[in-house]
Amino acid sequence: MTAKEAAKRFGISERHVRNIAAEPRAEFERRAFERGEQILAWRAEGVLWRDIAERLGISLNAAQKAGGLAVKRRANRDG
Repeated sequence: MTAKEAAKRFGISERHVRNIAAEPRAEFERRAFERGEQILAWRAEGVLWRDIAERLGISLNAAQKAGGLAVKRRANRDG
C-alpha cells in the first residue's frame, strides 16, 4: 500500500503516513554506520565493489557511495 492509498483510506495526510512509517533517525544512522564499517572491512580484504553490492543487495553505485561516506565518517571521527 502506498502512502497516498493509506492516507486516503484512513483520512490523514500522506506526510503523516510517511512520518508514522519512517525509521527513527538514530536507528538509521547506527545501521548506516555498521554497513559502512562492513564495506570498509570487505574492501580491506580485497572484495570488489561489484561483490559488495551483491552481498548487500544494492547497486554498485550505492555500495561505492556508502563506502565513501564511511571513509569520511572515519576521517571526521579520527580528526
